[in-house]
Amino acid sequence: MVNHIKISCLRVKKCTYKMWFAFSVGLL
Repeated sequence: MVNHIKISCLRVKKCTYKMWFAFSVGLL
């Protein structure tokens, strides 16, 4: 259960990072 939550957290972090990166590139 904890591992599943950990993986989900990492996945969300990765998605957020990707979106943030795309947003930064969009601004540049």
